[in-house]
Amino acid sequence: MTDMPLLRRRGSAVTDAAAEECWIGFFDGVSYPVLVTNAERGIVFANQAACLLLGESRDALHGRPLHSLICCATAEDLSALDREAFATGTSSVERILPTSEGEGRFIVTRRPVGENIVMTFLDVTDLRQTEVTLREREVHLRGLLELHPVVPFSFAPDGTLADVSDRLAKLTGLPVDTRNLETWWAAMHPEDRA
Repeated sequence: MTDMPLLRRRGSAVTDAAAEECWIGFFDGVSYPVLVTNAERGIVFANQAACLLLGESRDALHGRPLHSLICCATAEDLSALDREAFATGTSSVERILPTSEGEGRFIVTRRPVGENIVMTFLDVTDLRQTEVTLREREVHLRGLLELHPVVPFSFAPDGTLADVSDRLAKLTGLPVDTRNLETWWAAMHPEDRA
């Protein structure tokens, strides 16, 4: 296998086959997707996880322009990210990428190695969906807190009484400490249960 320091020197005379053997040795067994591009932003290596993510074989990805895979990315966008990676040692950006299962959100991190760029992909699709769900829940809870003096009680998704205010005692005649009522049915006035 080719020694890694050869790949770190710009303009070194490492053959494509030797470089690919090196990339396979380093990245093929890792669990996250890795792509390696050359100076022209053509893909020179994709590990097994990247092939699964993109739903294409390594041979189909080899030589393909990177901007054809990344939605809304132009060659100029990628060039700017590459310049940043070479200047600072790394660059990260969040992108929507097509996957074999549709599309997903990924944080793409670029690191220069010689004249190549090694890109790793962190799937944040579920994280972003969770953030949206939590924001919606927060809006709901803030509204509940603002209306708390007005709302006599609230329920959990399973139908159990989640919260009781003083108004429930006034409306139903039940004592305020009746917070352990089993279901909403128990909170109803006896005449309304029929």
